[in-house]
Amino acid sequence: MSTIKTIPRVSSTTSELNDFTEKDGKKIYNVSRSRLVGLINWVHVFRTYLPIIWFLVVGILIIQILTTLINSGFNLHSFYASEISIIDLREPLVFNLGWKTMLIIALLIWYINHREKPVYLIDFSTFQPPEDWKVSPDEIVQMLRAQNCFTEESIAFQERMLRQSGCGPRTAWPPGILKSLRGEPTDRSIEASRKESEIVMFDCVRKVLEKTKIHPKSIDILVVNCSLFAPTPSLTSMIINEFGMRPDISSYNLSGMGCSASLISI
Repeated sequence: MSTIKTIPRVSSTTSELNDFTEKDGKKIYNVSRSRLVGLINWVHVFRTYLPIIWFLVVGILIIQILTTLINSGFNLHSFYASEISIIDLREPLVFNLGWKTMLIIALLIWYINHREKPVYLIDFSTFQPPEDWKVSPDEIVQMLRAQNCFTEESIAFQERMLRQSGCGPRTAWPPGILKSLRGEPTDRSIEASRKESEIVMFDCVRKVLEKTKIHPKSIDILVVNCSLFAPTPSLTSMIINEFGMRPDISSYNLSGMGCSASLISI
């Protein structure tokens, strides 16, 4: 008797973050099969296999031509007479081709001009925060209370969000906010935010340049996405000046669009 392995379905009224089972102290989340299928980019799948389809079509075409030549005894004159049609252009070419052919040509030109260019991820780098930036959920609640701007109801709501958001015992927080744990006033100034941004961005950019062996002046486009912090001078100008990039580089600063804006922009 054979058994079929199925993926447990997720209730449409229940968050997938809450639909899990615990085994040996680990959480096993249940994801519906329809959601997994919905995550597939079928256009990307088709484009991935498009070169294989093209080679298959060309292979079939070569086999058809060889079969015809073999049947004709490799008589090229007979092959030309039987397979190649001679077009007598008694009218101008634009009218002789017909509207169907012109439609195909127009669609082909439109496709070539509007098709997306492939984008390849050469390498990437992530920021590893220092140990003194990492705090536990209890310490996060302690920092929230130290801000003196949240009500008890608001703090209770944020505590519930922390329990369900997956924040671990070593979640990194801004150093300006961490001062409240030591009894110091919280630093929410523009200068503190700019310094934090420099530490994070410069570290990531420096690492990825070292990995890829790319010179900063060879970069044509720079995109920086930060949902909450959009200073002037911009974040891109900070990176350009730090690494000596070209003055004519195309730079884009995204703000207030969420984390997904980084990929969407590309």
